[in-house]
Amino acid sequence: MNILIFHKKVLSGFCSFSFKENCLFIVSVFVFFTTLNYPNSGNCDDSESNSEDEGGTIVVPEIEVEGLASEKSDEEKYFTIAPLATVNLRDENNGAKVTIEDVLESTPSIRVRRFGDSNSPSFLSMRGADATHTLILLDDIPLNEAWAGLVDLSTIPSYLLDEIKVFRGSLPSVPATYYPGGVVSLETRKIPPGIHGEFFLKGGFFPFKDNGAKGEEASQDWKSPSENIRFGAMRKMEFTSSIMKGSLGLLTSGLVENSDGDFVYFNDNGTPYNNSDDFFAIRSNNSHTKIGSLLSLLYFLDEKSELKGNVFFFGSKSGVPGLDIIEAKKTSLRNEKLNFAISYSKYGVTEELPEFKTIFYLKQGMSNWFDPLGEVSNARHRTKSSTSGSGIILSGTRLLRENLKIQWGFNGGVENWHSKNLYSKESVEQNLYRFQLGSNFANLILIAGGKFAITGSLRSDFIGDKPADGFSDKIHSNRFFLSPSAGMSLKPWWWLNISFNVSWNTRPPTLMELFGDQGTLVGNASLKHESSLGWDFGAVVDFSKKLLFQTLSLELRFFESIYTNLIAFIQNSQRTMVAQNIGKAKIKGVELVGRIRFAKTFGLNLGYTFLDPRDESKIEPYHGKMLPNRPRNDMFIETFVTKWGITAGYKMDFIEGGFIDRASLRPIVLRTIHTLSFRFSPGFLKGFVADFEIWNISNSITTTKLLKVGEESYEEKGAIMDVDGYPLPGLGIYFSLGFRK
Repeated sequence: MNILIFHKKVLSGFCSFSFKENCLFIVSVFVFFTTLNYPNSGNCDDSESNSEDEGGTIVVPEIEVEGLASEKSDEEKYFTIAPLATVNLRDENNGAKVTIEDVLESTPSIRVRRFGDSNSPSFLSMRGADATHTLILLDDIPLNEAWAGLVDLSTIPSYLLDEIKVFRGSLPSVPATYYPGGVVSLETRKIPPGIHGEFFLKGGFFPFKDNGAKGEEASQDWKSPSENIRFGAMRKMEFTSSIMKGSLGLLTSGLVENSDGDFVYFNDNGTPYNNSDDFFAIRSNNSHTKIGSLLSLLYFLDEKSELKGNVFFFGSKSGVPGLDIIEAKKTSLRNEKLNFAISYSKYGVTEELPEFKTIFYLKQGMSNWFDPLGEVSNARHRTKSSTSGSGIILSGTRLLRENLKIQWGFNGGVENWHSKNLYSKESVEQNLYRFQLGSNFANLILIAGGKFAITGSLRSDFIGDKPADGFSDKIHSNRFFLSPSAGMSLKPWWWLNISFNVSWNTRPPTLMELFGDQGTLVGNASLKHESSLGWDFGAVVDFSKKLLFQTLSLELRFFESIYTNLIAFIQNSQRTMVAQNIGKAKIKGVELVGRIRFAKTFGLNLGYTFLDPRDESKIEPYHGKMLPNRPRNDMFIETFVTKWGITAGYKMDFIEGGFIDRASLRPIVLRTIHTLSFRFSPGFLKGFVADFEIWNISNSITTTKLLKVGEESYEEKGAIMDVDGYPLPGLGIYFSLGFRK
């Protein structure tokens, strides 16, 4: 019966997508089952694609083609010595990482701002910079669209990815302006030699036992939970298949997911100083159905050149207004000296904006800002908007001398934002266009056999914004700016590396900040672009590949970013907020990172970040206060032990300090989340994989926080919250069964 319910819910969501989207998914399923039944050729050696350690755990290593750019060191490939963290998502010891958010939060100085469970909207913050100050690439395609400038991480399934590279600092070799926070580069699955396939079924839920703390219902959409019930039931199917014969390769991968998305949270009823009306409530409009697929075709022209085409698709239908579709298509031709790519991306959003009172609370950072104070059916606006973009990238690398290399690149593109009011009887449509031309030049000088390295780069960008339908009263916006960066590293001994980086970063205003006129947010076409001066200095002690240690390293780094012309929406009337340049801000901090891998049986990752983010604007109530939604102390510890095909993992995530409002009145509650995971992959059942994970094992839903009003202090029972003040679920249980061929 449960299987029938699963298929019914998945198919109901499947039918809600367009014919083209469903065809792409069906093709992926067909190729998957074809490859599973395709006989292995005699010259395909499993040892090339799968290796087995002493404990029987199957490890799928990266497959790189000799002579291509991916074979080079990160320093030579990207022409930067900015600190870099690389996560291989095919690593069998990453069983505790369920989503891309979990993966990213296991790298230093990254905090994901969540708005619910693991499948709800979430946004990235790196080194205290918000989502609009951090660039996210998918196979070198920028995902930060021109309208809002940020990326919802819940729209990127980690299952379709192979590797994530996190650059803390500017990166010259990307087709976008320098972002002060850094760059997250997502790489889709690679095609290994031979014939391979895998299939997984996954599930999970949030169990809850009522402790008797009940109160009045907040509205018809919120109710107190009953005894011993389950919420947020999640069902997921994932599959991947690939064929690589000779010089031609084909990979298809896909997933279907359905979830109720509900969870129990502690509601203070909008009265943080009154404990008598607090109660437990249920998030009851968070259901979703997701479908994703990846189709990749690879052809080697010769030993050093390749032609590759990728189609990445993701679609979501949710109970709350949000993202409908995201697509990213790319065709690239590259060899060791030249890279040429044509890209196309598109996504759409359906938004419903309730009465102003709800929006007002959302902007004030109230702990219960998501409580619906008005029915959605009374929304003043319901719009359907989409952003589509296409671009061309041309870049290359040249060796001038034995120790001097240069890298150059050109990129151009156009984005179109289209919006339509679905409630209007007349066809009210709006169009905005953003044109971008950019170039970058970088050099890399290696001295004394690479013990001393110097990098320098200069990027120029021209951005033109052109309003069209529905924006006749707006002016155009054209901008040209230069972004330089430099760095140097010194390696006096084989185990020590010291480096310094400095960059001047710029961020043009988004189209919403310039021309937005939806709901309460009003644009300002005279905005100046943001800029920041950033630097970092640090050292890495690395004893990797010595004795039995595969990895043994410790990194300490200091960083600072000074922002000018910061853009924020400032309330100027009872119902409107206007985008304005508010002045300066300064973010400085310290990063400490440690990594250990011992004899393929034990691993330990730890990271700690201290942040001091200050508002340096001229607005008196906020000057000198901490920038909101940035925890002062952020730490994670992650470890695993594997033997006899069984892997046990543990992760601790801790944040403390900081505030969720600009006036520094509402503190971020101290939060510690513990996660346990187990993987069973015995040698006598080659290819079989079973995972079991318990998230938030202490079932932390409430905590006691200290509130200050003047000279008086109050203790208040509140919800376990994320950095934006959004409550998180309690205990979560996840499991999966699958096999690999």
